[in-house]
Amino acid sequence: PRARGVDLPQDSGWQFVGRNSALRDLSAWLTDSVDLRTTVITGDPGSGKSAVIARLYILSHPDWNKTVPRQGVPADTFPPEGAIDVAIHARGLTSQQVLTALCAAARVEAATPGDFLRARSGKPMVAAIDAIDEAVDPDRLVSAILNPLIDAGPKVGLRMLLGTRPYLLDRLSTAARHINLDDGHYADPESLCAYAARCLQFTAPASQYTRLDPTRLHAIAEAIAQAAGRSFLVGRIVSRRLAVQETIPDPADPAWRASLPGTAAEAMQ
Repeated sequence: PRARGVDLPQDSGWQFVGRNSALRDLSAWLTDSVDLRTTVITGDPGSGKSAVIARLYILSHPDWNKTVPRQGVPADTFPPEGAIDVAIHARGLTSQQVLTALCAAARVEAATPGDFLRARSGKPMVAAIDAIDEAVDPDRLVSAILNPLIDAGPKVGLRMLLGTRPYLLDRLSTAARHINLDDGHYADPESLCAYAARCLQFTAPASQYTRLDPTRLHAIAEAIAQAAGRSFLVGRIVSRRLAVQETIPDPADPAWRASLPGTAAEAMQ
């Protein structure tokens, strides 16, 4: 669902849009056989870390990538097929469970990161591990599992694509490079506006916004995006709420624009 830009597996359609700068850089990194450093994707809550990682994995999957709509999507934002060997969502997992998942993907048995690296015998491998900050023991996951793999990985052909909130960055090895989705180069306000428009149209059955004048639809989506800042999560929550309401707001109404939430907490309330 994250790769499609939706919340739940039963949600239909592909709402994901944009993030081309981040996807382009990450696809190039996955193609590069020289730069084997781990890459860490970070950003504030709702900035789309999980969506970017999930999309890269789905696009690299030999079977699932056939389901991704490609019209209008730049070709250089697609990673090579098979570029990511395993994707692990660390939410609710212990550090040892994450290591066990890596071992299962590599078809080896190991109790420590050192054993894991030795057992692989230098075979190239790319692992995507998201939601590090939501693991049962994130500090131990970083210090005891990930940092040894980050440091030694390039020498034995292992690189990782990690997703975490910023507070863990200073605990991760300095050998990893960082991509902050909230930085100016990667922030994508135009895509947030387009995403809000898609959510207005397609997240509710028989949404009135599918028949709305495109100019007015864009104005409403643009107001949502401006209020949401860099948070795709806020844009999704607000758009979904508006999509099920009986009335369509006037985007020129200053009172309505002022009422739009700018944080996830405000949007949820």
